[in-house]
Amino acid sequence: METFASFFDSQSASGNRWNYNSLKNFRQISPVVQTHLIQVYVSLCCALMASAVGAYLHILWNIGGFLTTLASVGSIIWLFSVPPYEEVLPSLLIV
Repeated sequence: METFASFFDSQSASGNRWNYNSLKNFRQISPVVQTHLIQVYVSLCCALMASAVGAYLHILWNIGGFLTTLASVGSIIWLFSVPPYEEVLPSLLIV
C-alpha cells in the first residue's frame, strides 16, 4: 500500500497535479472512442449480470455441471467462428 501512496506523492512533488477531477475529465476523448468505451462497459455489465443470474440459479436449483459446460463450449466456438477485422455483426453486440 505504501508503494501506491508513494507513487501519488512523487507525482504531486514533481509538478504533475493528479486529482480526481482530472480522472473524470472526458473532454479529450474523441466521440468514436467514447462510443467504443460505452459498448465495452455495457458488454461487461451484461456479462456480470449473466454470471450473477447463473450463480443465483445454481444456488437455487443446483443447475450446473454438464449443461453449463455445453453452453460455455458453444459460446467459445461461436466467438471463434466470428472473423476478425470485419464490421462487428449486430448479433455480437448486446446493445
